[in-house]
Amino acid sequence: MATTSWLTALPTTAETAPLAIEQLEKASDRPSTLAGCAREFFAHASPRILLVGLLLIVPVRIWFGGWTSWDPLLVLAFALWQPINEWLTHVFVLHGKPVRLFGRTLDTSLALAHRRHHRDPWRVEYTLLPWQAFTYGTAIHLGVASLVLPWPAALTWFASSFGIGLYYEWIHYLTHTSYRPQSAWMKRRTKLHRLHHFKNEQYWHGVTSDLGDWLFRTEPAPRDVPTSELARNLGGVSKG
Repeated sequence: MATTSWLTALPTTAETAPLAIEQLEKASDRPSTLAGCAREFFAHASPRILLVGLLLIVPVRIWFGGWTSWDPLLVLAFALWQPINEWLTHVFVLHGKPVRLFGRTLDTSLALAHRRHHRDPWRVEYTLLPWQAFTYGTAIHLGVASLVLPWPAALTWFASSFGIGLYYEWIHYLTHTSYRPQSAWMKRRTKLHRLHHFKNEQYWHGVTSDLGDWLFRTEPAPRDVPTSELARNLGGVSKG
């Protein structure tokens, strides 16, 4: 079943059939060089949307002018907010389970896509954000910023959302390839995210930072955490 909206009704269990993957991709199917990763990354919709959005909004922000000391502070604030945003979104949206309401099963397109991602973590189509994320994400970031910030500063916040969103997509994408990181920082990002996928889905929710996991106490020592049967099959929904 193709999911085309943020809130989608799934009347029957049979309609979750697309979650059953006949042949799972392997890590060896993924690029192993940065050049190969970049080619594959920008061949897909979400990185292109984020890059084009960034290239469009930055000149608009420059044209409006009216720079103040708030502009660099807003970029910093967005960067500090991102790890918390990742944690909250991961726990409450991406890992959200279908609920029964008035005799119907309600699900979200992002949660459905994320269950596919856990079921088939090496498949690039399930690693990158679905297009639905940009419909409400753009409205939220620009709408809220416009309500609480003066217009030029709101554009700074909006541009930050595209830049940090592209950064998030790239880091998350790299952790699901065969590329072997060279820096200690990227090695840690890859290790912790793969623990989330292959050790226990209840921990290590951060992608670009440990801050959210540190604040919410979800970054234990791997030896202290049991291996979960649901890490590849969130909530038993996507068993295939």
